[in-house]
Amino acid sequence: MLRVFQPIRIAAALLVLATVLAGACGEVFAGVGMLAQAPAPVTNLVSGRSFTVEIGIVVVMFGGALFAVCRSSSRT
Repeated sequence: MLRVFQPIRIAAALLVLATVLAGACGEVFAGVGMLAQAPAPVTNLVSGRSFTVEIGIVVVMFGGALFAVCRSSSRT
């Protein structure tokens, strides 16, 4: 019984890791944009929209696809 849940635990751990890394990368890239700004007035419009939810959805979808592929693979 323990052997059955091991791939699920691994997939869940990878999914959590990917979510944390995606959030961390979003924070890092947000800080880089502020450092690269010129002191002169900028004419382009920048929305204050955060893509955290969208990144989370993509990570969950990739995790689900990885889980489905690993679950359906035929192991002997």
